[in-house]
Amino acid sequence: MADYVPQGIDEFLLWLNTFGTEIGIHGAAVGATPAEIAEFQTAAGRFAAEVTSTHSAKNAYRASIAVRDDDRHDTIEPSLRKFVQRIQHAPGMTDEIRRDLGITVPDDKPTPQGDTDIKEAGQPLMAIDISMPKRATIKFGKNPNNAHQNALPTGIRGVRIWYWLGSGEPPEESDWLFLDDDNRSPYTHVTMNSTPMTITYRAAYVDRHNRVGAPSEPITVTINP
Repeated sequence: MADYVPQGIDEFLLWLNTFGTEIGIHGAAVGATPAEIAEFQTAAGRFAAEVTSTHSAKNAYRASIAVRDDDRHDTIEPSLRKFVQRIQHAPGMTDEIRRDLGITVPDDKPTPQGDTDIKEAGQPLMAIDISMPKRATIKFGKNPNNAHQNALPTGIRGVRIWYWLGSGEPPEESDWLFLDDDNRSPYTHVTMNSTPMTITYRAAYVDRHNRVGAPSEPITVTINP
């Protein structure tokens, strides 16, 4: 026999409110005391307030995440990358300082000119998180859901990401729109859409000579406003 108490929070709240109302009407007939009736009616009001508080906290959390991500991707990272690009070749820059700063240390030997690496890299995989409104978090690589085992293949500097405002493959190859190059998964695409947006992404590895590899399988998602 199925349990009469719903498991979902919102469903349980609706059921509890109904129970509190109906026990107030029928309580005396089924032998409930006024104290028992009051207990469940009070519990229904209390639980409703708790659910409202939880929803407010979730909304505030989501808003704070959006502010955090916007600050990182729209303000801090662009400024930081521009600054690092400027100081990379400063007269006083050394590999030791680069390591201390945690920035790219140039290869000790030139990258071979052949295209073997980009061919062997194959296609990156993608995993796209759309749990937050107005954004898609795109994980990419050989193992996109495990950051500890998702290093870029040999000779690869990052991925190139494209998108198309539609479902599946676009009618023409030229319909793909360039989104960005990135060398560290994940990449966050902030859309700022006011209505649900269906969008398709694909990615390809890019080597250190800007050669582009085979594109990934496209993934279509719908981003909520």
